[in-house]
Amino acid sequence: VGGIAGTGNVVGTAETYDPATGAFTPTGSLADARMRPTTVALMEGRVLVAGGRGGNQGDTIFASAEIYDPASNRWSALTNVPIARINALAALLPTGKVLLGGGYGSNGVVADSIVADPATGTWATSGGLVQARHAATATRLANGKVLVAGGGGATGTLATSELY
Repeated sequence: VGGIAGTGNVVGTAETYDPATGAFTPTGSLADARMRPTTVALMEGRVLVAGGRGGNQGDTIFASAEIYDPASNRWSALTNVPIARINALAALLPTGKVLLGGGYGSNGVVADSIVADPATGTWATSGGLVQARHAATATRLANGKVLVAGGGGATGTLATSELY
């Protein structure tokens, strides 16, 4: 999904991969060409893509979000994320909703967390992270909680973790 071409331009293309054949197949293009977005596979096979950088040489941080539907090979827009960001953490929750948190925005490292409802295309605020962080991992545990670990903070690399 997205990325940077060898020319330095941000691209809005996406591809699916078939492990049985080892082949990539182009999908429809994203509404916003973006690099470093957050992507999450949803329960029914669709893919949520949020945030990232775009514009001229990636100088704009996006708040936009889109969902790819492999059945129709089409992208559809969601309501914008409340805070534009890159390198956010994300995890699919047992309810089918998606936790999205942290990241890096135009004002620095982000501490908020929000929950997307892919069925309605809306976002709801959540408790927020204990520590603002970007490029962290988010792993759903067997009990449904999400372990958030590492990443970068306002002053450097974080060696901490927290549970959602």
